[in-house]
Amino acid sequence: MYNQNEIIRRFQEYASSLVPELQKKRVLLAVSGGMDSMAMAWLFSQSSIYFAVAHCNFSLRGEASVQDSILVKDMAQEFSVPFFCTTFNTSDQSKLLGMSIQETARHLRYSWLKQLADENHFDFIATGHHLDDSIETAFINLLRGTGVKGLAGIPAINGKIIRPLLFATRDEIELLVQNCNIPFRTDASNHSDVYLRNNLRNNIIPLLKNLRQGYYGTMKSFLQRMQSTADVLDKFTQAIIAESVTTTKEGITININNLLQHGHSELLLYEILKDYNFHPQVCGQLFQTLSGQPGKMFGSTTHTAIKDREEIFVLPKAAVIEQSVYYIEESLTVVDVGGNVFRLELIENKEAIAFDKSNQTAYFDADRLAFPLTLRKTAIGDSFVPLGMKGRKKVSDLLVERKVPLHRKKEVWVLLSGESIVWIAGFQTSQVACIAPNTQRVFKASWLPESK
Repeated sequence: MYNQNEIIRRFQEYASSLVPELQKKRVLLAVSGGMDSMAMAWLFSQSSIYFAVAHCNFSLRGEASVQDSILVKDMAQEFSVPFFCTTFNTSDQSKLLGMSIQETARHLRYSWLKQLADENHFDFIATGHHLDDSIETAFINLLRGTGVKGLAGIPAINGKIIRPLLFATRDEIELLVQNCNIPFRTDASNHSDVYLRNNLRNNIIPLLKNLRQGYYGTMKSFLQRMQSTADVLDKFTQAIIAESVTTTKEGITININNLLQHGHSELLLYEILKDYNFHPQVCGQLFQTLSGQPGKMFGSTTHTAIKDREEIFVLPKAAVIEQSVYYIEESLTVVDVGGNVFRLELIENKEAIAFDKSNQTAYFDADRLAFPLTLRKTAIGDSFVPLGMKGRKKVSDLLVERKVPLHRKKEVWVLLSGESIVWIAGFQTSQVACIAPNTQRVFKASWLPESK
């Protein structure tokens, strides 16, 4: 027979280990209506902890999103706790911010939760992430080339944010909701393998469980070791970083000479820039330019790093008027280059595309591209392999053929995968990474010049 008291006891012990005397604190719960967050709310209701419920409607699933909100509101009323709800037009915000839908939703959610907690004097914000989520995150970070901290999975406590379900597996939470009749709603997209997390969850991780007895114990110990290692590394690097980084009104300034005086300076640069959403590969590319000419620029989804003679300036993107070189991650959706806009989209299903045959749009086999891509203006000696051809052609010859005026040639942008040009924006696509019969994922790039 199922014993609900056991998981309640474990929850209370784990939550108290994160925050001593949690019963004396005010906690704001982020509840989506899914199984994990509804289970978390039920456990709080059994634990004599003051809490309120906060729910975001991201307007992404039509009537299903509305039903999620109704369920969470009804649950809050049943528990007689305060209920807060907000609605976002996530699709429009994604375009404005130049981020993917998933990144935009996460940004909107946490910004609102933090504001809500401050305005209503909550001590902590709790989310429903469990042990499986943390393990999946570690694997995803590994595939993205993370540092040590990324291998620790999801932090149990990060400022005001706590994850009191990290002690439990997905199976344990499923047993709880089944046996205690806790209502929840299921997002149909959770079952789609086109998303990396779902693919890992549904296909890869079950294989690892079969290969390793005691999988959860092993992975839990691994995550804890990685977190301890990250803590040690953080203490070591922070003292050094303090010597090299100055905070300004606009952003931060990194002293290159101070940085290079220390061993493992490339690692130190990554430790500085990761908090500004810079990909490890972009950090490596920036590091390689430190002894070169000034003026090169590198971008993350939120910031731009400008390499000057003796310093690196890291500024929010809104503070940078125009860049000469952009580095494009797979998740980036918009790049504004001085009034000209590049729109980018990763399409998981090739069959769903209505191909635009104009030169303003290009399509590539996403799995044959080397991210981050490079977007820059044309340079002397640039050449490419035109689509459908085998031989190389100079970009300058193409522009002559297209009768591009001399003063306009300097304004032409090219997109590169590694060292290879894949697109002369507005003119010609390359043979490199072109769509093939076996293409599964498609990367779409559209150029919207200022005149349009």
